[in-house]
Amino acid sequence: MDMTRDDQTRYTPSGVRLRARVRRPGTLEPLLEGLVLLSTAPNADWLPAFVAMSERHPLPAVATATERYEADPTDANLREIAVCSAAWNFTPASVEAGAELLGRMPYNGAAVAWSDEHFDHIYVSTWFPRQLPMLIVSGGEDRIVTQRLAAFAELAEVLGDDGARS
Repeated sequence: MDMTRDDQTRYTPSGVRLRARVRRPGTLEPLLEGLVLLSTAPNADWLPAFVAMSERHPLPAVATATERYEADPTDANLREIAVCSAAWNFTPASVEAGAELLGRMPYNGAAVAWSDEHFDHIYVSTWFPRQLPMLIVSGGEDRIVTQRLAAFAELAEVLGDDGARS
């Protein structure tokens, strides 16, 4: 890892690179009454964890559905990937109900393509609330976007007292 550092780059204690993006720190918090984070993470650490989990717990139906989607990227084929991945999203007792739920949801292949093309693999939040009430909602056994509360605490520690990077 290149440990070269400058005024625009900071690193978390675990070595995650932080990039300065906020031009006017602290401008969001006064506009909010509270903040709900739904199945989110303060950085991209979840992606390698997901890849490793999917390699340890492969779902052949997901691989087949993915091949079908890559050959014919329709919303219906994207839905099939989601339905086949229910075991990664729900506890064993709720996989059947979860698959049924995933099958009823809307899917947008164009949004997925855009997200895939523009995903920031090294992102780290540029702001974290200091005084704002916050609710973090996630699945206790979520195997897609891991919810390490320590990562949120680590981010808060790295940021200054105003909750934003300079």
